[in-house]
Amino acid sequence: MPMTYTVVRRNVDVVAEGGYQREITRIVFDFTTNDTTTATTREHFTGEVLRICTIPTQAAAGWDAYVYDDDNLDVANGQAINRSATLPEQVHPSLGGAGGTLAISNTNLRCVVANCDQGAAGQVIVYIV
Repeated sequence: MPMTYTVVRRNVDVVAEGGYQREITRIVFDFTTNDTTTATTREHFTGEVLRICTIPTQAAAGWDAYVYDDDNLDVANGQAINRSATLPEQVHPSLGGAGGTLAISNTNLRCVVANCDQGAAGQVIVYIV
């Protein structure tokens, strides 16, 4: 079964930062696979990648998630590999040890889930502001 995705956008009030609104985009990639599967968004995204969550519903320990931009760079920066078979996990992508968030500009996102067992399933969720 191919991977599918949904995009949810909502505005949130940011009181601590001057009382303005920011849009948060949540992209949910749902997967069921026997080894490796991929999906690419039709929309383009611009912003900062806040976090990437991996939520297994039926997976083997050590599965990997990658989220590539149009430059074929992993916006998870290699931090979403060796995922738990049972526990939700999250990463906050940054550039090396420099800290800060990872910026993307007018790009599609391609999610690849790899190293799964027969019938593996779950979600990879990307949050962008």
